[in-house]
Amino acid sequence: MAVSAVTSEVPDDICEVVKAAENTVSMTDFASSGEAAGTITISTGEELTLFAEYVNAGNSTKGRSFCLTSDITLNEASYQYQDASKRTGIYCDEELIGAVDQSGNCYEDLETSQTTDPGSLSRVTLWTAVGTKEYPFQGNFDGKDHTIRGLCVIGNESDPGLFGCVGSNGSVCSLTLEKALVTGKTGVGAIVGNQQGMLSDVISRANIVMSSGCIGGAVGENSGSIVNTTAQDVVVIGRKNTLTTERDEMDRINGIGGIVGRHTAGELTGCSLRGEESRIPYGGGGIVGYVDGGNITSCANYSDLRSSGGDLGGIVDFVFQGYLRDCNNYGNLELTYHSESSINLAGIVAGTFSSNWNDIVIDGCFNYGDVLQKEREDAVDGNCMDSIGGISGRHGGGVIGNCGNYGTVGVITKKNDLSYARIGGAYGYLQVGGIVAGLDGASRVINCYNIGDIEGDIFYAGGIAGRKNMTPVEGCYTVGEIRQLLGKGQICGYIDGGSLTRCYYWKGTNRTVYSRATELNEYYVTGCEGVSLSAARSSLIDKLNDFVEYRQGYQYSELCPLRSWVTGPNGYPVFGTEGEMACPVVSPKADPYETQKPVISLQPTGEPGASNDPTQDPSVSAVPSEVSQPADGSSTQQPAATGSAAPESPPSTVWVQSPSPSAAVAENINVSLRLKVSQELSCVSGVNVSLQQIQKVSLRWKKVSGVDGYGIYRREGRNGALKRLGTVTGKTSYLDATVRKGKKYQYQIFAFGARDGEAVRSRAVTSERIRIPDYAAPTVSYATEITPGKNYLKIKLKKYKGQYLEIWMKKNGIVQTTTLHPISKYNGVFRLSYTKRKGSVYCKVRTWEIKNGKKKYSAYTELKRIRL
Repeated sequence: MAVSAVTSEVPDDICEVVKAAENTVSMTDFASSGEAAGTITISTGEELTLFAEYVNAGNSTKGRSFCLTSDITLNEASYQYQDASKRTGIYCDEELIGAVDQSGNCYEDLETSQTTDPGSLSRVTLWTAVGTKEYPFQGNFDGKDHTIRGLCVIGNESDPGLFGCVGSNGSVCSLTLEKALVTGKTGVGAIVGNQQGMLSDVISRANIVMSSGCIGGAVGENSGSIVNTTAQDVVVIGRKNTLTTERDEMDRINGIGGIVGRHTAGELTGCSLRGEESRIPYGGGGIVGYVDGGNITSCANYSDLRSSGGDLGGIVDFVFQGYLRDCNNYGNLELTYHSESSINLAGIVAGTFSSNWNDIVIDGCFNYGDVLQKEREDAVDGNCMDSIGGISGRHGGGVIGNCGNYGTVGVITKKNDLSYARIGGAYGYLQVGGIVAGLDGASRVINCYNIGDIEGDIFYAGGIAGRKNMTPVEGCYTVGEIRQLLGKGQICGYIDGGSLTRCYYWKGTNRTVYSRATELNEYYVTGCEGVSLSAARSSLIDKLNDFVEYRQGYQYSELCPLRSWVTGPNGYPVFGTEGEMACPVVSPKADPYETQKPVISLQPTGEPGASNDPTQDPSVSAVPSEVSQPADGSSTQQPAATGSAAPESPPSTVWVQSPSPSAAVAENINVSLRLKVSQELSCVSGVNVSLQQIQKVSLRWKKVSGVDGYGIYRREGRNGALKRLGTVTGKTSYLDATVRKGKKYQYQIFAFGARDGEAVRSRAVTSERIRIPDYAAPTVSYATEITPGKNYLKIKLKKYKGQYLEIWMKKNGIVQTTTLHPISKYNGVFRLSYTKRKGSVYCKVRTWEIKNGKKKYSAYTELKRIRL
């Protein structure tokens, strides 16, 4: 009979999974016998070395499981990087025993030029990475939340790290690597050099990685999936690099990232860079150095970063192809440069290049840190173009939408030259923008805003774009102060073609839409105007939402759906789904090693009932939203309650005139969230959302007396715009048959009717989220087996799709969800033990798999009551 391994303890005797100790073998025994029926355990440095030797010898690891059972220290040495010599010193008992540079050359000390053989470091045990490109690790490695310390890799080989190459079938999870030194040629990562499989819930802490090629604080190169990975206090030493915008130069770009050096495919989700000691001194990206495919979602940088080398981005250095969504930078970025070459500096992405607009999307990203270039000292005379932006620096392709900047952006300079920017000895065209500095090629900026100030005597400066060339900027606003002498253009500093449409700025003396333009016809500037501060906090939100409605279904809407606007805590318009914009009471950088979920509350915007504007309805009932938990313990939370009961999600993007009472029922299209909220109408209650068949959602709620009907809205995902589904009269149910497989949805329902000759609505109620399965529920059978001393509940899968099994159980009011090992490993049969033969347990199961870096789930089976 197949036996599963334990994944968690079950309280109060609810179907305890058979313990792993009954089906494990140590790495020592496995290495000598070559046989193992279950998980192979690793508890010492010697066994970890045996594990590496086993994999590197070409033995098959596919389907095998390995796990740590204790912390392991490989070396008692410590490592310290020295800026002056650009070497890392290796210390034993506080004595310097050698040093290494980023090319892997070994020296006797930090100053001598004579290299030595790494073998001379007799007091340090050098590590050989697990897996190579020829023999990648294809099994499952579970660190069980243990820590490996003191790892040391010295040399000039490719793909060094704790793991050298993790294959497409391999996975590494729940592991911390601490106080390690790793050097190599390229593909250098503290935890994995070349990552093609799944990396989840790992931490790279206080590690030093060095290379002249592609390098990351956790992973060198990634083409698989990385989830909830954190780098804390890492030092990433790469080669100085400035980016070009020619495709034939791309392969020569070095990816230098706090988490990943180069990301070419797959998913990067929920990752963060933290710690006051984290450094990327020669430029790179806080999360990823170079992106040439795949997605980056919900990642954040919390560390202040300073570069004296190449380009610097809070999240990514350079993007040639790929999508960034919901990523935030909280760290201050500062760059001092000593060259005539151009550089790019930005809160989110330093630079992009693509000839196709749909290759690159930056959606829902926000910068909170200051982004400043220091005055160039001792720079070489020469023409250059430096690009400094709140979101993107030199943007040479792709869509920027639904983004915002709060940090100060600009140049720290003492120069005062009105004819051109002179920074140190370098003559050039500096371009600085609150959202994007330089906008060229197949690019677009839409539905963005800037709150931050623009600093320095800069040639091209704008609240949204410093300079734009034949590219559109639409539906944006800026209220940041532009402190410079070379023009007062608020939206754009310099226009070299393209359109400015329905953009708004804080009006004042001599302030204009743009400062300079060439070959510009009036046709290119449409509907742009200055607004007063009071208007920015009142009527501006209507203008912006009118634009969102006008632009629904625009050319890029599938890749970057426009988000609706609501009034933020500071009174300015923000996006309705903007969780991080809600001004957390505690700074996200307050404690970089916080392991508990911080409590994030929102600043109240006013007294309940102060406004009939639905965007400020403080009484909308809401179900608490889901919280995505990064590996470092911080939380990224959707808008929670403002005051006592604020809406989780914003009103709809549908903005229509309130209908007359007689039209409220006859003309359903005019029933929307724009209707005035009346306290005389009770809100709906008892909202239930359930799945009917595999691709239909059933909504039910309790009847509200004295109303004409109910309005129903739906949101797809966390950040999608609210969509009006329709109205219901004469019943309290609705069937949504327009959902899509694999997507998550949430619904808002309100009652409507006529009061005092006016059409009004109740407060909206937000439902729980529901996920639409990717495929049908498995076919299963349940049976109990009674044996002397122990009893079993047997679950057998008969027909299913997926790789893993998830079991939901409830007994005595206690619910537990258990995820088990691969189904194929146990031939689809799982036995769970229990001791007390009385009562019942309720059970349902579903299957899941990872496909193209994403989890795909089946529907749950029907809830089954099983007598024990």
